[in-house]
Amino acid sequence: MGQSGLQWDPADYVSVDRLNQKDIFTGTATQIDAIKTTYAGMRVYCTQAGGINNLEADVLYIRNSQNTAWIKIARMNQEANPKQVTFSSPDSLDWTDPVSVTVSSGGSETVVCNPNAPDNYYSMSANYNQREAERITDTSLRNKALVSVKWYLAKGGSPTGNVECRIRKVSDDSIVATATNPIAASSLSESSYTRHTFNFPANTLTPNEDCRIAVEYPSGDASNYIKVGVHTGSGNTYAGGHREGYSGAWNITDTSHDFNIEIIFGSGANIKDNNTSTKWTSLNEANPWAYVEVASTSKPTGAIRVFWGNSNETPTNYKVQHSNNASSWTDLLTRNVKPPSNQWTTYEFNIVDCRYVRVLAQETLAMSIYEVDIYKQEAAQALADHSHALLT
Repeated sequence: MGQSGLQWDPADYVSVDRLNQKDIFTGTATQIDAIKTTYAGMRVYCTQAGGINNLEADVLYIRNSQNTAWIKIARMNQEANPKQVTFSSPDSLDWTDPVSVTVSSGGSETVVCNPNAPDNYYSMSANYNQREAERITDTSLRNKALVSVKWYLAKGGSPTGNVECRIRKVSDDSIVATATNPIAASSLSESSYTRHTFNFPANTLTPNEDCRIAVEYPSGDASNYIKVGVHTGSGNTYAGGHREGYSGAWNITDTSHDFNIEIIFGSGANIKDNNTSTKWTSLNEANPWAYVEVASTSKPTGAIRVFWGNSNETPTNYKVQHSNNASSWTDLLTRNVKPPSNQWTTYEFNIVDCRYVRVLAQETLAMSIYEVDIYKQEAAQALADHSHALLT
């Protein structure tokens, strides 16, 4: 059966008990070639190069999903400290979403509901509709990160108070998010439209249903009101939505017109939307990064997993790092090989007490990440499992 302990050796055979006991086989390339029984996901650490598979020394390999070849996943450089502990290897139930996501750049998407300049307006005040909205019916815009919305606004008379912009669910009219920068009604022009950009809090997601992106002004009267610009001419209507109005209830559905608004979606939140078909993509820049918030305060963390896309949007050289303040970062792992395409890659490391974990590319590219999950075990569980380090 081989020697006792946590590493595999050439005399071992694969069994359920042995799989539960062992973590990794360590041996020369020749010894690795001699393993009679392998399995998908099995890890081996090569101490001496050679063999029929031309394995490299000081490299960690994993068996591919077809159990036909060894895939290089890391070159060892003292990343694991044997005096520390790691969590037991995660299974499918051990993952949870990060609290929030922050990205290095871009990846924004703009939806223009009507590209024409306003030629008319709808009045908004306590005496008219108190809200005007573009109802979004395009299902592809659900669960997306909303960055900002641009509205054409003007005033009539001398309105006071603020104009707010909000996202509301259609199902129950509940507020999903409110823009952080309302505009003072008195600051608007009476003779021309001002295009005001309403910015939403970081990581604001549209709901998983139809929503209304609304401007709201419940103050004023028939002489002091807000003008919401609209183009009433034919053509250039938006297929993914339409105008709706509110006066005590949403009682106006105007499918023939759209407001002259731009909706800017950022894709950073796609990293935590539980959808491996959506992604965040950085600008084509040097050293793009994305970091996730593990918890609202520092907590023991021992692994993350990343769903990567195609090889042309994944880095060859990158790091996994941790931080407690999102400004000073400490390396956890260094990788010099592209991760497998279109699948999850798990990154295990010695337990650290941290609030943030970052993936940092060390090259220039437009990097894409589809999802990041956090290992949700607690330190007490790790200590109960075992007190040794995985060579990852």
